[in-house]
Amino acid sequence: MRNSPPPSGTLFGYADRLSARPGERLDLMVSGDTGDVAIDVVRLYCGDEHPDGPGARSAEVAMPGAGTYPIALQPVPRGSFATGALPGPVELGAFAFEIWIWPTTPAIGREQAIAACPRFTLLLDAEGAVILRAGDDELRADAPPAGRWTRVVAADTFLETETRGWPPYGTRVEGELGGAASVSALTFAASGPGEDLFNGKLEAPRLSGADGELAVWELGAGPAAAPVTFHHLPSRPATGHAFTGAANHPDLAPGHYGACHFHEDDLDDCRWPITATLELPLDVPSGVYGARLRAGGLEDVVPFFVLPPAGTATADVAMLFPTVSYGAYANERMQEREFVHEPGVMGMEILPDRGDLLLRKHPELGSSLYDTHTDGSGIAFSSFRRPVLNMRPWHRNWQTHAPRAFSADLYVVDWLDREGITADTLTDHDLHAEGADLLSPYSVLITGCHPEYWTAAMMDALEAWLDAGGRLMYLGGNGFYWVTSIDPERPHVVEIRRGVCGIRCWESAAGEMHHTSTGELGGLWRNRGRSPNALVGVGFAAQGFDPDAPGYHQLPDARDPRAAFVFDGIGEDEIIGAFGFSMGGAASDEIDRHDVRYGSPPEALVLATSQGGHSDFVLLVCEDVPVTHLRLGGTTCDDVRADITLMPTANGGGVFSVGSIGWTAAMAFERYDNNVARMSLNVLRRFLDPAPLELTPAHQEMA
Repeated sequence: MRNSPPPSGTLFGYADRLSARPGERLDLMVSGDTGDVAIDVVRLYCGDEHPDGPGARSAEVAMPGAGTYPIALQPVPRGSFATGALPGPVELGAFAFEIWIWPTTPAIGREQAIAACPRFTLLLDAEGAVILRAGDDELRADAPPAGRWTRVVAADTFLETETRGWPPYGTRVEGELGGAASVSALTFAASGPGEDLFNGKLEAPRLSGADGELAVWELGAGPAAAPVTFHHLPSRPATGHAFTGAANHPDLAPGHYGACHFHEDDLDDCRWPITATLELPLDVPSGVYGARLRAGGLEDVVPFFVLPPAGTATADVAMLFPTVSYGAYANERMQEREFVHEPGVMGMEILPDRGDLLLRKHPELGSSLYDTHTDGSGIAFSSFRRPVLNMRPWHRNWQTHAPRAFSADLYVVDWLDREGITADTLTDHDLHAEGADLLSPYSVLITGCHPEYWTAAMMDALEAWLDAGGRLMYLGGNGFYWVTSIDPERPHVVEIRRGVCGIRCWESAAGEMHHTSTGELGGLWRNRGRSPNALVGVGFAAQGFDPDAPGYHQLPDARDPRAAFVFDGIGEDEIIGAFGFSMGGAASDEIDRHDVRYGSPPEALVLATSQGGHSDFVLLVCEDVPVTHLRLGGTTCDDVRADITLMPTANGGGVFSVGSIGWTAAMAFERYDNNVARMSLNVLRRFLDPAPLELTPAHQEMA
């Protein structure tokens, strides 16, 4: 498969990183067919262009590096492969090459190279047969089955295959492959960058010449052998032909993890040339910005985040943008999968956004951690070094018909600005890199609407900050859910393993639940003993997409004097959020509940709930269903609910949680003139008051 440039009529770009500080530089990479592009910078407040919304708002910002630049269509070099070096150039005539293969798409109508060098190429042909080719000569063995390990031995006089399992399977063909060539390296899983890419696992390649063994390469977890360089993030180490399930971590049985899983659609970096470099002024305020690209009637906005100067804070409150979660959803394509169109899955029409439609035209831009590779295996790596077309200020989600993720988080930016409240801008990536020191200057931290993907370093930092008296406003749902890694060598790459539990659209293969970049066990944080319930008082309860989402009715704890500030200006019988841009109610999309079984503190105040207001399109999360039954929907299951909670923490701190992704979309309703926005403002003002929060019941106070 050859890489080809994207079709005409395109304009999009990306930045070399997500965030920067005053005085730093930001590189922009742009692809387009318009000849030139005009680049300027805008500060983003709200991107909602819907006529019923609060109105899109941005402000132009002068920044060195803005201007008009020449551009061209840029190719996207997808497809993982590896290169294995020899100790030096070898004149190879007679040879023997051995490798284990586990093809996933053996007959896809094109050739797939297993190994290639100037002397020979070992490949699968369009029908999946194993071919050994040298110049005009070739040997052909029968096609191996998909998803089974086959040992292949290729030599200048024969080709032999042997497939493991029952029934035994194999072929041997003999012949003469003439010629000789100087060889200094082999390419695995491709014949060259982007050429004849292989789908599947490869393990234990070794090459011998007339005088004996020349090199053994380790593609998985075994001890280092001959040097190997991996390109575009294949999945490794992967279970190999010796895997038995007796050990499920590469450190415990390296010999069981000798494989590497290659995919024709892996992508870690588009590697486009730099189009322009923005130089952030020393006095640029912390906030959310966009590099606006305009050419030939087309427009794109590449978001980036400006932090305050290093070691300082310019406000008492900060907003933490869930950039790791943005990465997990980057270029998500689930609407293209058949299962979402089946009856009973969605309670709403599927409405693709303009970014979704553009993604359909550009498969080369890759997919998200919710999608699968072309061979059916789950995508475990996502990169920001590519245009991310669903992380745009105007984006509307195809499920909810409303802003979601980044575009919904801009509602909070807009709200804060309209209320005259200055807030610093932080990102997950900065929190991961800098830890609790990043948060220490702030009294209050506000989350985005969907902080689902968290790293261990982020969890540690937030816990330390809360223990020191920090006050958190968790204005979302389905947060702190998946164990996530940021690649230490490639901070633009996030990694997950779905495991076999939780709401998931693919499962990790047996033995492959540990992360490549960190070695840690993937899956749910709850299964690692760090539930969101214990951290913020609530945890993932249910999800569903229904246009009649409810608000919250108040509970007895709403009358507790300790919570009086939350309800200032809100009537005792008032439903909270019986409105909203996301499915008509504040308790919508993915929702969280207070549940002491999963770590929610019993002393937390449960102020309001949506219990009883959901339809059967809203279903209990699968990790809460040890035995299947019929009462899992919103009309019959009391656990299908969103709860608003107020939780005490150490040193006068506290956590206010709203339990719903749809909260911020309700805040923006009627231009922020509603009881959801009022409640949020009440909490923020009280959290900014340095007086200790009196949230702990008297009988629980320590002497």
